[in-house]
Amino acid sequence: VGKFNALLKSKEFEKAYTFAREAGSKELANNAQALNAIAWTNLDDVEESNRSVDVALELAKKAVDLEKDDGMILDTLAYAHFQKGDYAKAVELQRKAIDLVKKMPNVNDDITAEMKERLTKFEEKELWGVAVFLTAALTDFLDGYLARKRRQVTTLGQLLDPVADKLLVSAAFILLVGLRVANGGLG
Repeated sequence: VGKFNALLKSKEFEKAYTFAREAGSKELANNAQALNAIAWTNLDDVEESNRSVDVALELAKKAVDLEKDDGMILDTLAYAHFQKGDYAKAVELQRKAIDLVKKMPNVNDDITAEMKERLTKFEEKELWGVAVFLTAALTDFLDGYLARKRRQVTTLGQLLDPVADKLLVSAAFILLVGLRVANGGLG
């Protein structure tokens, strides 16, 4: 873990992540706490433009496989899924992490409260996605309903409506990517 932190400190990010992957497969492969520490440092202490969420996710999964009942480690995996843009998985794992932490000895209330705050953050991102798409669907429905009610249905409208629908969904998706609610399939 010390070498990883030293590489980060010297801003050698690619070397740090290469080291983390190799160590996670070799000397740290059975050390859940070390894997978790590297993953958490990557997710929380490294500037966003320099972090590797993929490495953090990989190491956090390995750590959870080693210690399935450690809520702190599961919290890291949830945070990795959140930063990857998988909000539903982040919410699911964070709820489990909180339940596990409540059963762990020597975990103070501040840590549990911090984890609950993170869960709220995860849930809010998930709700944004639902709200944007429901708004898009509602406006599309109202457009068609009002056109039919007012008898303003035209051949051009019938041709352009499917195109407008696709543009509306695309615009909503672009908005969600811009808000970091969706990752756009870019990693």
